[in-house]
Amino acid sequence: MNAAIGELLPLALGVAISPIPVIATIVLLLTPHAKRSGGAFAVGWLAGCVGTILLFAALAGTLPRLDGASWIPIVGWVQVVLGIALIVFAIRIWRHRPRAEGAAQLPGWMQHLDRMSVITTVGLGLLLSSINPKNLLIGISAGIALGTSSLTASEAALAVGVYAVISSSTVVAPVLAYFFASRRLAGTMRSLKEWLARENSTIMAVLLLIIGASVLGRGMTSV
Repeated sequence: MNAAIGELLPLALGVAISPIPVIATIVLLLTPHAKRSGGAFAVGWLAGCVGTILLFAALAGTLPRLDGASWIPIVGWVQVVLGIALIVFAIRIWRHRPRAEGAAQLPGWMQHLDRMSVITTVGLGLLLSSINPKNLLIGISAGIALGTSSLTASEAALAVGVYAVISSSTVVAPVLAYFFASRRLAGTMRSLKEWLARENSTIMAVLLLIIGASVLGRGMTSV
């Protein structure tokens, strides 16, 4: 079980260290309906993280084995493709990072966060944590790692729990902190939002490069 959780930890961190969702969380917490909107977004984000790994773990678990113990080489090749895709994605983000100094441009949809309903906000969290290309690639990698492990049901549940806590921590933690210290955190959240917006591309490129190399290496040892 420790080996499986060890494989999931960097992938969970890869999902957690996602500047745009964290910025969205902060923006929501600075709106008049902070607690309702922030909580809804956190619920959607957590559901997406858990749903993605469970879905692809179930799909990976249906793959046949060669001798009842070892997995067919296609599992390794899938990981090789995922690793390469993550590395290419990292290079693309790095090459298209903003060059000019000054305030970073945030996605246009963030300007409408204060007008979103609870259901829409939950859906946004769900989409950003699962359908987002970077998180989808990482979620597939995590699902394969879990689905091809030899964990019992209880061990797999624990592994998913650890993955869920870590992958959702950077979204859930600010929401929980706001509930207890909203006034003291307002200034800090604004500063953090500006820094994340400015360094988003650099953070994502380095993170994806490291995770991509890890997934690629694991796949190459299995083919």
